[in-house]
Amino acid sequence: MNFILLPALLLYIGYVTKSYYQSQKQPCQRLFLALLFIIHYSGVYLAYKHTYGVVGTDAFSFYVNASQADSWSSLFSVGSRFLSFLIYPLVKAGASMFTLTLFFGTLSYQAFLWYFRQMAKTATTYFTVIGIPVTQWILLLPSLHYWSGFLGKDALVFFILTYLLFRFKEVLYYNFIDILLLLVLAVLRPHVFTVMLVVLSGFYLTNPQIARKIKLRLMLGTLLIAIAIIPALMRLIKMKAFTYEAFLQKLNDLNTVAVGSGSGIHFSDSSFAERVWLLLFRPLFYDANTVYQYVVSVENTIVLLFFSCIIIILFTNRYKVVSSKDIKFALLLGIGIFLMIASYIYNLGLASRMRLMFLPFLFYAINQMINLKRTEAV
Repeated sequence: MNFILLPALLLYIGYVTKSYYQSQKQPCQRLFLALLFIIHYSGVYLAYKHTYGVVGTDAFSFYVNASQADSWSSLFSVGSRFLSFLIYPLVKAGASMFTLTLFFGTLSYQAFLWYFRQMAKTATTYFTVIGIPVTQWILLLPSLHYWSGFLGKDALVFFILTYLLFRFKEVLYYNFIDILLLLVLAVLRPHVFTVMLVVLSGFYLTNPQIARKIKLRLMLGTLLIAIAIIPALMRLIKMKAFTYEAFLQKLNDLNTVAVGSGSGIHFSDSSFAERVWLLLFRPLFYDANTVYQYVVSVENTIVLLFFSCIIIILFTNRYKVVSSKDIKFALLLGIGIFLMIASYIYNLGLASRMRLMFLPFLFYAINQMINLKRTEAV
């Protein structure tokens, strides 16, 4: 399998990079694409280096579980085990962990290329560095490419969410592949799927082009899916009963895990606002203890300054959200996933990793809100 999949991946990477490079006429955008390629695959390399043969890491566990499973069906389950289910045929066919890491890293690379293409279309000379909008530069944050470079759920979920965002931009209805990816998302991360379902339902229910009968069916279908997904969520968090006592016990368990981790916070003693700050901007230099945390602190300082500047720009210029549906979708999906993760986040490392699930959507929405309006005015 390596003799087939590895050359195919390398050919695809070369082809798609060349295609995107040639489609850009501005030297600054070509430079950005080159930096995107270098930073992303450097992240993939580090992700592989930090997980190959390292017992206890998610990526290595996914690969080992798939290679040691007696049957494909035995791996089917909600959550992390489903990732082993997905890679089982490739592992049994002889795909190495390196090849699979490159495959997942290429999925996330393609997702970043989609963002790049859309942002490059609306690039203006406003608020730029070396001719590139600052909102576009933020996509080069190294941690985004590091966490999307692993053999794991993060790269696949990021790819699915990005794919569906740009499908939603182009079409009103979804096809079989779109539905299949939604089902994969539902089994892999039911809580993220729930947010996606709420956002999609809201858009379709408020769309005047859709008949009332279809909207009623959509409401009924959404309700049934929401009811059906509750057992999956309970199984994912290992909650045996849907009761208040079981919920309190799960909070106590979460506290135990948080306090026992190297960079955790006591869940019950932290407010929602503190967890929002944790998810967006920590660690900062004042609470960094390791070399990795100091590096991430630099990123978080950039993100903090970025959001501060954007808030000032939006308020001083009295911007309104552009009526483009993809901007609204990206903004609502990013905020929805962010608030959902903030409700349970308890660890600095987990916070850094989970930013991949919402920051690109927020960056994209902000970039389009600021630059699309200026592009249309030209």
